[in-house]
Amino acid sequence: MAGFTYDSRRRLTESMQQAFKEKGAHLSEQERKMLPDGYYYNMPQDLCAEMRQLLRQSKTGKLSDLYRSTYKNVVDVCVAQARQAEFYDALDAMNCYQMTAGWYRRSLRSGSYLPFVENSIRLLRAYAYLEFYGGNLAAVLTGTISEELYDHARSEFAYSWILAAQIDRGEEETIQAVRDILFGEGNTLMMSRELVRGIVMSRSQALYQDLGKFLLAARLQEGARQVVCETMDEGRPEAFLYLFSVIEENDLIRYSSVKRAVSTWIGIFNEKSVDRISGKLLRMMGQCLRDTDFLEGQLASDDAVAISCALWAKGFYNAEDAVETVVALIRNGTRHQKMTASYFCHSLQDENLQMRVAKEVLLSCPEDLELVACFLPCFMSSGKTQLYALIRGEDEYNYSFGDGEVRKPKPLSPEPLFQDSAEAEAVYGILKGILGRIPKKGLKLSPCIFPWHEVEMSPSDIAERICVIAWMLQKDDYLDEAAGWISLVGQGKSYNASRAAAARVLLYHPTSEARKKVLFELLHNAEEYTNKAAYRLTADIELTVEDYRQIEQNLNYKKGRAGTLKLLRRQDGQSLAECIQRLLAQKSEECHMGALDLALGLQKKDKVAFAAVIPALRALKNPTGKEQVLLDELLGEGSGAQDILNLPGYGLYDVEKEWIIPEIDVDGSGAEKLFADGEDVYIRVLKKLDSLIDENREREYKTAWGDDQMLGNGLKVINWQGGETLDRYPFRALWENFYETEIQSPQRLLEVQLYCKCIGLRSDYKRNAGLYQKVFGYAFSNLAVGFTYSGQVVDIISALHDHYVTRSLRVHFGLCVTAKLFSLLDSSNDLFTVEEERWGTKYVYTRRALDLPVFSDMCQCLGAAKGEDWGNALALRFRLQQYYHEQHAREVAPQYGYYRWQQNYLALSDYVQCYVRGIWDKDLFYKAVFTYCDMGSLLDPVSTVEQKGAVSSQAGNRGVYDFFGYQAIPLVDGKYHFDEIRDEMPEMVFAHTLYSELIPVVLEVELKRGEQTTPFSKDIHRIRVIYGIDYMIRILTALGKDPLQRSSYYYSCDDDRRHVLSHLLKVSMPKPGETAQDLKRALKGTDITKKRLVELAMYAQQWLPMVEEYLEMPGFSSACYYFIAHTSEGFDDKVKSVIAKYTPLSPEELRDGAFDVQWFFEAYGKLGEKNFMMLYDAAKYSSTGTAHGRARKYADAALGKADRKALEAEIDARRNKDLLMSIGLLPLPKPSKKREKELLDRYQFIQKYKKESRQFGAQRRASEGRAVEIALRNLSVNAGFTDVTRLTLRMEGKLAEQSAECFDWRAVGDIEIMVQVDENGKSSLQCRKDGKLQKSVPAKYKKDETVLQYQAVVKKLKEQYSRTRQMMEQAMEDRTAFEVWEFLELYQNPIARPITEPLVVRTAGGQEVRLGFLTKDGIVDYTGAVFPVKPEEQIYIAHPFDLYSNGHWHEYQKLLFERQIKQPFKQVFRELYVKLDEELDKHHSMLFSGNQIQPQKTVGVLRGRRWVADYEDGLQKVYYKEDIVACIYAMADWFSPSDTEAPTLEYVAFSDRRTGKSLKIKEIPDIIYSEVMRDVDLAVSVAHAGGVDPETSHSTIEMRRAIVECNLALFRTKNVRLEGSHAIINGKLGEYTVHLGSGVVHQLGNAMLFVVPVHAQQRGRIFLPFVDDDPKTAEIMSKILLFAEDAKIKDPKILGQIQ
Repeated sequence: MAGFTYDSRRRLTESMQQAFKEKGAHLSEQERKMLPDGYYYNMPQDLCAEMRQLLRQSKTGKLSDLYRSTYKNVVDVCVAQARQAEFYDALDAMNCYQMTAGWYRRSLRSGSYLPFVENSIRLLRAYAYLEFYGGNLAAVLTGTISEELYDHARSEFAYSWILAAQIDRGEEETIQAVRDILFGEGNTLMMSRELVRGIVMSRSQALYQDLGKFLLAARLQEGARQVVCETMDEGRPEAFLYLFSVIEENDLIRYSSVKRAVSTWIGIFNEKSVDRISGKLLRMMGQCLRDTDFLEGQLASDDAVAISCALWAKGFYNAEDAVETVVALIRNGTRHQKMTASYFCHSLQDENLQMRVAKEVLLSCPEDLELVACFLPCFMSSGKTQLYALIRGEDEYNYSFGDGEVRKPKPLSPEPLFQDSAEAEAVYGILKGILGRIPKKGLKLSPCIFPWHEVEMSPSDIAERICVIAWMLQKDDYLDEAAGWISLVGQGKSYNASRAAAARVLLYHPTSEARKKVLFELLHNAEEYTNKAAYRLTADIELTVEDYRQIEQNLNYKKGRAGTLKLLRRQDGQSLAECIQRLLAQKSEECHMGALDLALGLQKKDKVAFAAVIPALRALKNPTGKEQVLLDELLGEGSGAQDILNLPGYGLYDVEKEWIIPEIDVDGSGAEKLFADGEDVYIRVLKKLDSLIDENREREYKTAWGDDQMLGNGLKVINWQGGETLDRYPFRALWENFYETEIQSPQRLLEVQLYCKCIGLRSDYKRNAGLYQKVFGYAFSNLAVGFTYSGQVVDIISALHDHYVTRSLRVHFGLCVTAKLFSLLDSSNDLFTVEEERWGTKYVYTRRALDLPVFSDMCQCLGAAKGEDWGNALALRFRLQQYYHEQHAREVAPQYGYYRWQQNYLALSDYVQCYVRGIWDKDLFYKAVFTYCDMGSLLDPVSTVEQKGAVSSQAGNRGVYDFFGYQAIPLVDGKYHFDEIRDEMPEMVFAHTLYSELIPVVLEVELKRGEQTTPFSKDIHRIRVIYGIDYMIRILTALGKDPLQRSSYYYSCDDDRRHVLSHLLKVSMPKPGETAQDLKRALKGTDITKKRLVELAMYAQQWLPMVEEYLEMPGFSSACYYFIAHTSEGFDDKVKSVIAKYTPLSPEELRDGAFDVQWFFEAYGKLGEKNFMMLYDAAKYSSTGTAHGRARKYADAALGKADRKALEAEIDARRNKDLLMSIGLLPLPKPSKKREKELLDRYQFIQKYKKESRQFGAQRRASEGRAVEIALRNLSVNAGFTDVTRLTLRMEGKLAEQSAECFDWRAVGDIEIMVQVDENGKSSLQCRKDGKLQKSVPAKYKKDETVLQYQAVVKKLKEQYSRTRQMMEQAMEDRTAFEVWEFLELYQNPIARPITEPLVVRTAGGQEVRLGFLTKDGIVDYTGAVFPVKPEEQIYIAHPFDLYSNGHWHEYQKLLFERQIKQPFKQVFRELYVKLDEELDKHHSMLFSGNQIQPQKTVGVLRGRRWVADYEDGLQKVYYKEDIVACIYAMADWFSPSDTEAPTLEYVAFSDRRTGKSLKIKEIPDIIYSEVMRDVDLAVSVAHAGGVDPETSHSTIEMRRAIVECNLALFRTKNVRLEGSHAIINGKLGEYTVHLGSGVVHQLGNAMLFVVPVHAQQRGRIFLPFVDDDPKTAEIMSKILLFAEDAKIKDPKILGQIQ
């Protein structure tokens, strides 16, 4: 409703909560949890558990008795005295309703009240809401309460239980209100799911009948029908049965919404198979509900649907009876019946009922693992949740099982899940046995019972439950044994904390050595949460000397070392020294490095103890390079990295130096001149602007995306290209005139803009109104809301502000306001507390006064200060920053980053300016950076500008802006050239100075660190470049033999030692002038191997030329770039330029998988096998993931190291595309029959792979199709063919030759068989007996070897025909050239001839194009004239565009009719699309815009036409030869398409494949344009919503206008008029527009309204008495009529959107 928003509703909810909180102040803590909560689904679980326990103990087991006896006080608070009897009646009725809830609910009921405990609390809260609304439900339903309360009730009030109780108590006022909503026109806004739910929960047969009538009257309102059907099972059985009969009798199952509802009720179909729901199933469901004998008969069958239906029908009346039936089936039924019953149990949503069944399976059938797998999800279904709940508090979802505090796990009783401890022990033993038998990878049944259902059971699932049971039993032998299986928990699962949770439960303060041993072993567990949890648990116990010795052993591993070292450092000096000595005595380098790290800490902590370690350090034999680095540091032989860390300010600056800040010379009283006009003036301006928009609401404009838009529906950008802000929006003159007439001054405009900010954050403003009063001498009291076009108003004011308000005015008031505020700040007003409720959890944090509207804006204005104002602006912001820095301890951080917390008011560039302007020296600059920023913020820009040559603007852009200011350094062709900026820019000189000081300090520390992080470690990833061989050698030495870190992100931010050193290696570069001789000298005396240098070259390619020269390996660079080029990753410009020197293949072709044979063997030949294999091993460093695997596979294949049969087996098993592309690279025999056979075998294998890909989705099919193209290309190159077409023609010819012997009759017993290919190319197996043709091969010969052989030939020929036909059609589209001789040769092939001979061809060259049919005499045109052609001349298969251009298209069409020529595919009669003149200069075509399509059908139709879904660009088709990508844009999910809603096609666009640049229509080759448009038309025709082929001429906006006008007169509709591209409707509930092209509906002043058309009988067709049969036009007309009578709309989904 206009004027009310989410915020207004939230404030009303908060005030209601507060009111009941105060009213219930006397209640107990548990009772207070039952009071209204801000989040409907948030239930106090501990209270619910308590209530369930009390219900079990009570005599009656009734909720009403429980509330009367135990919770009467809270009832008195929430429920009016006059309504309490009604409340208790509503409680008593609950067990008549279904017991399940949510998306996976099923129509099941229970006589027990246990499942309804949570709903009872919701009912109590609903009565509290009713009391808040005034206590009269009828008044709420009829809208006779205040508008604000009515708006709140529409979205927040769950009243169905109350409604049912009042109907049953005969409250006529309420009943009449319900009928008015169902059938009246005056009050339909409360038509909702809650209303329907209340009716079906009541006992009123009369209202059931009314609801049945409403259901039948829904007609076009699919949403209304959906709400009734998907809600009717939530009430009483009798209500459901009545409405079910209405659906049966009126065949409503034809509607999609009804089918989906049936699927929800019974649960045996999923979204994809919902169409399988039929009248037959509906009748079976009805009969099971009404006929007990029939139901029992279904249970005795082996039909999964029948069994499920029968169990559902039993559960419909009583879930306990259904469970007993399942138990009986488990004991006496067939295996299939048992497994089918498991599907029913999954949806029970009652753990006790599920456990009853699952325990029966475990106790009676533990040997049947598949059956156990089916029922295991029902056994302790909350196993993982129980583990979590034993540690974390209720609703404490943010507790970390890795880093969280150590807590004592809560006790857990075996009851009620088990009868007693004995049963729990028995089940424990059974699970232990299953764990011993289950395969390591687990057990998966897919499909299971139904095609869409699958079950999976893993060792983790069993171990999880074992751990919980062991904790229940609390016996040491069980706990010790279960602890040994903790490592199985979570194994193979997606990332979760269940293993860590199990550890925190079973290993909390372990009392046995067995559990303690498990705990210490988990310190190096591969799962991160677990090793962190193990560290926390270990750190929480008292450790013995023996414990420390066990913990030491973890240093043999790479995981969890940081935690292990922390634990070992807890020892006293002497013990730690002994530990270090033991570790140094080990052989493992990992232990040595751990010892050296501990020694670094001991050196600082205890000098005496450290002295005892020195002999062991000196005695370490043959230390590796990285060990020697730390030894030098420890023994005083290095430069003393620890000394740097011990120096104040790291020796960079004087930390005691006092700040030098300019004096603040600002008159803060000037703040009172702001807002001098007063609030009424601002409201008047905004209301007048709102009215101006309303007056112009129907004015149309085109958005920057080319869409038609009305001003009343939104203000969108019309131009993204630079210019002034006002130029970005439509109707500039209108807004300028408004400014001149209504606002008139920049200051007033500034004030209106700030007032809008205050409206947007009104709650914060009102909370701090006193502070505003002090600063301005005035505070707003109204903060108006309720503008019809608030979004447009705010955007226009903002645009006018940017245009008219000068920088000097903003700075002036910025100084005045900020100075005044600063003078007033103290502990009473500098911070304010914010309380937010998110997902049922309350968060409390603080915000600063500077975050408030106006103050925040004014402070930001100071950044624009110049000249004399600069010093005051700097001083003010520095003092504010200093002030809040001192208040840090008082601030409370938000748990979630909803806004910038602890922001600084000065940027790094401000500190730079302080230095450059001479206000600060370097000491104060460093002090500011280290106090208010961090070293990383400085390392980033100063190292970025050290890069030489052209530097991408994406590399360190933010850091450059931070240091120099926004766009202070100009770009040249999109690149930076820092090394061309000299002394003319003092900031650049300063940056170079800082780099020369910082980098040596940082690297000196970081290259000598142990495993502990240093203060610099977290910022190392901000360094962009370091120079020098010396640094590179030191990095490699420090790394030792550690593998280099390969990250998917170039600048990794991990701070562990290997990540840090790998990053430094990645950004290291040779200094200008350094040579291979320098490298040779630097390597002397190091343990850096040749292998390591090769890895360096692969990892950091900037070292590659120098390494090649040093190693003296000819071909080294070529081989390195071979591996880099043949990964599946992209390359930067520099790598592209180098690769281009080695191969003619483009980067895109290489990325797709093309292989340059000549390049490979040239590089391999120069290097030799030994050196090449060294590069082969190092290839992993040429990519971030496994992309290097392709280059290795190709090398293996080209060198003949791979076996073809093994490759084929692996490709079949894993469908590995890289292996497929490599199969063509295997060496071929020398020219011979063997070579031909080998070629043919590989060709057929590749084609088989392509055929098999049809079973997959569009995207996978496209990627596999591209792999097939590359595989054939690689094979053709390897075999010496000029292109793939030549290879294909040769192989298809060979296949035909192989089949030649089968074209003659062959005797098989008393029959003869042969393969026949008719004149159309269709192959078949012929059979004759005694010279007479038979219909088929006699049955007795079906398995004869010869017959099977001939049948296989027929199958192959059919596949060959399909392939050849597809190849020729694609050759026509792709403009593939053939030589005349090879095209004529195809005529000899019985399969190819019927395809090629009827095709029209054209000459490829020459001045005069010849068209016609190719014969041995030449090309014969439509007149019969023969034009001789030479055998080597090239021809194309003619496209209709050729015939159209030639001017004889019609003649060839006529010729085909006259001669009865059948073409294998549409050629002469192919649809042709010629570019429209008006679209030639556009970047997209709107030819089919506005057509509604079904995504699933569209994807299916275009799948065979090489279209594939792209995440960002919709459906796309790639033309690789021309480097063009065509895209179809529509608001659709192409990856999981559903036809529930039919999106509108927007436009078709083309772009350059390599650059992504958008192409104009005139730049697209005519044939490509025509084929793309043909595909789109095909999709529109076949996949159009409604399944009809819309006539394009009737789909134009002009034609629709005519149709709408005719129909408006026919329907006598007076409140609709047509303007431009829109129909404008004046409804009773609002004003609407319907776009005549797209059908999009807007409510003026509101967002777009989503309206789902009826999908009945034929999906998507809308049945209306329209003269036009175009479904799109019909849909638009129906929407216009629907909203013209909006008071009659009953669809809750539409009503919920109308404001």
